[in-house]
Amino acid sequence: MLDPCRITIVTAGPGHLPGILNIENQLISSWTPGQIEEELTLAHGWQFIAAQTNSHKVLGYIFGSICTDEAEIRKFAVANEVRRQGLGRTLLAHSLTFLQSQQIASCFLELRESNTAALRLYSAFEFKKIGLRKSYYNNPNEHAIILKKQIQTRLP
Repeated sequence: MLDPCRITIVTAGPGHLPGILNIENQLISSWTPGQIEEELTLAHGWQFIAAQTNSHKVLGYIFGSICTDEAEIRKFAVANEVRRQGLGRTLLAHSLTFLQSQQIASCFLELRESNTAALRLYSAFEFKKIGLRKSYYNNPNEHAIILKKQIQTRLP
């Protein structure tokens, strides 16, 4: 079982690339190493990793971008061996707190229609379905559900 006291969430950087790629290789829709490297240096981007405090092993990551007062979650994954232990919830909560601190009004994302576990997680954080992109994913071909969350920004 994952001990939350032994997890650290930090801003992702190039030194985390090998650990990120280890998780990425477990995914249905994986990105290339070049795409991940580009994401880590994205202008107006934000990237966090969750790692074991003692070993610094990357256990999960979340990447996004900001445009004016909107954010998009572009990539979010947790290592197979620690799924369903609250790490995804922790990463998402950390990211939404960060977005709130940046005065972001709303956050968007797409996910595979069949990804019911992720849909439950996002629903718990009050993301709402706002659309469908037909045949958005391939290998296998699948629709994408578009989700949006209104973020409560602090008053000036």
